[in-house]
Amino acid sequence: MNFGGLNSASLFPPRLSAEEVARYLNSKRPRKNCHGYMLLKLSVARECQRSGTNEIMIASAANYFWSNSTSLEKSGYVDLAQRRGN
Repeated sequence: MNFGGLNSASLFPPRLSAEEVARYLNSKRPRKNCHGYMLLKLSVARECQRSGTNEIMIASAANYFWSNSTSLEKSGYVDLAQRRGN
């Protein structure tokens, strides 16, 4: 699938810091917990903004990359979510 230049190399491993994750979570309505897929979606949104890609595709792109990534690739996001204490 083509998501306007997004590719797995720009998403794996995660380039989000714990501070970015905390800032994002604190800026939104309260969430029950933080999980790896949500952080991947945040990364996809950030890459879309950076590259000027159509942001309407964020959910589809995140779902595609999550579904087609390996357990090792996902583990970076899962570990980051767990460091958030959830």
